Amino acid sequence: KIAYYENSCPGSWMLRSAAFNGGNSIVGISETGCAGIGGINGLDGLCENAVRPAFCIPIDTEIEECENIIGGEKVFILKN
Repeated sequence: KIAYYENSCPGSWMLRSAAFNGGNSIVGISETGCAGIGGINGLDGLCENAVRPAFCIPIDTEIEECENIIGGEKVFILKN
């Protein structure tokens, strides 16, 4: 599946599991939806990328931003 940013541009993302035993390689999905294996480090150090969610929820599940769970950070929580 292709992931999209809020500005509707496609983005790459990583699976949560290491691709090989050493743990320095991951399976990722490109902006075009193709799977591949790559390293977690680039020329400038650790690469930043989106990560596949640990679980899935129905698309109609309501969420809200909350600022009082982790001090100084906004997080998303499921709305009751």
